[in-house]
Amino acid sequence: LKGGALLKELRLKLRFITPAFIGGPEISSAELRPPSIKGMLRFWWRAANAGKFGLNELKLNESWIFGDASGNGRVSSFLIRVISDRLNNNLSKDNFPRNNYALYTVKGHRLNILEYLAYGTYSYDRTQRRNVFEREYIKPGLSFELFFSLPDRAESKEVIQELYSALAAWSCFGGLGSKSRNGFGSFAIENADGHPLLAQLMQLSPASYFKKLLYNTGLPEFTAFSNKARLFKTRQVFSSWDACLARLGHVYREARLSIENKHNYELRQYIGAPIIVNKTQYSLLGRRAKPYFLKVYKEKDGYAGYILHLPSHYYLGDNSSLQPKGSFNRETLNDKFQKTCEIFNNYLSDQLEEIK
Repeated sequence: LKGGALLKELRLKLRFITPAFIGGPEISSAELRPPSIKGMLRFWWRAANAGKFGLNELKLNESWIFGDASGNGRVSSFLIRVISDRLNNNLSKDNFPRNNYALYTVKGHRLNILEYLAYGTYSYDRTQRRNVFEREYIKPGLSFELFFSLPDRAESKEVIQELYSALAAWSCFGGLGSKSRNGFGSFAIENADGHPLLAQLMQLSPASYFKKLLYNTGLPEFTAFSNKARLFKTRQVFSSWDACLARLGHVYREARLSIENKHNYELRQYIGAPIIVNKTQYSLLGRRAKPYFLKVYKEKDGYAGYILHLPSHYYLGDNSSLQPKGSFNRETLNDKFQKTCEIFNNYLSDQLEEIK
């Protein structure tokens, strides 16, 4: 950020409402880092604005706002600082709450749906006969502050508009850290100052903001909002974050199981690949993140749960390691991908309220 004094900093105060797995230099320890936050803002800005520009223009605008690490030398239009004085007192490896509403049965064993959603962050300890977290997580309730600094230039007003766009989508539908698509790292905005536009963030709800992001009429090439996106909400408001996330977890798991017969795995891999079968990775497809986002959202009288579906073409990229095994072509992949998501969504619409 060269050339000109900095504007007054924009400030947000956020509070985690679900556990957050945010790795530092040591992946087993948790840390709040500006690059992680900027990465999430970049992702949600791209998802929210994909329908406004062509692909090349989208990339140019993204690099103008967030910087470009490809060698073009474009620096970010803003700086981020993170302050959390109580982080070290809010780290844990304790097991999640094991209330009846979080339990489900597989082969006679009672398992915790919260651990199902956090798969990969723990290992099974045969001595203790339970899962033990290998990674620290930030406990719900921790507040932290984000400071955004912008240079004193005329274009800064536009940067603030774009920051608002990213922050709005992120706060309504996303989280921070590993497993954020499974509802972990969900947060609430407690305060905002430095610009009138930021104050509006605290007035948003996922349901109301979702309807403002459906202007793109084509199926996106990547995970992004369009008029084909769907949003589902729990029919009740819960008194605790774990009860809310447990409900989302049960619905999500049963939706995956509804796709095909119990011991078939051809279609389930389209929800997210690879999948785990008998403790080993299985997939004919390359690695691909699922197009679903679980979110625990704090409302005045409790916690509401959301599942957002952002459909797109099944794009595998140019990396040869991501190419599917067997005789697949893009048309076949797209067809199976969309049909699988349709089955998944039909189950969600039976169990949750769809926002229209």
